[in-house]
Amino acid sequence: MKKQSLLILQLFISQLIYGQTPTLVFTIESGINNEKEIIAVPFVMYTNGKYKAIPVCEMGSKESKAIQECTIAKETILPIVNAGNLLYVLNNGIQTETIDIVKFTQYGFSDWQTYSAVIATNPNVKLLTNNILLGKKTLKEVKSKPILKRRKNPDGGDYEDKLLSKVDIDGDNIAELVYLSYDYEGQFYQIFTFKNNVWKKVFEGGYQGV
Repeated sequence: MKKQSLLILQLFISQLIYGQTPTLVFTIESGINNEKEIIAVPFVMYTNGKYKAIPVCEMGSKESKAIQECTIAKETILPIVNAGNLLYVLNNGIQTETIDIVKFTQYGFSDWQTYSAVIATNPNVKLLTNNILLGKKTLKEVKSKPILKRRKNPDGGDYEDKLLSKVDIDGDNIAELVYLSYDYEGQFYQIFTFKNNVWKKVFEGGYQGV
């Protein structure tokens, strides 16, 4: 049994390294219909050296593009968030514990639903991942921060950009900074990396209406 478990673990690690299984990064939300449920919602996918938006399902749509995206979501995201799998807690980019997935669910406030994981306990941190290798190395202190573009709200002020965490998503030993950015009746995520002494945005997406 131990030998079989080790082989499964080695296969999983191999898939992560060679891009067959995407690295997902999750944040914690409460259930929409059941507020007691703790839901880990993926907001970015890293695969084959690229940051990508999480494919979603547009409920009730019969358009070919929407059906295709939902099929991709079922093939890539659903297997990761199924019951019995694990998520790894990232405390400021460092992996600290594992959490069991109880079941999958579809999360969203509108017609666009994201395959997500209902988890057993609330880790009280900002980020989680499915990648067993992510967060294993101590990250260097981030001594500067990117300057985010200001976005005006209807009251004349600026929408808030909240720094969630640092984390090395792409495995290059350089910490990325993850921001939760608020917008009119919604929120989205921005990810920045620091290379060649310059901050560069590598991802923007994961929009959720509120």
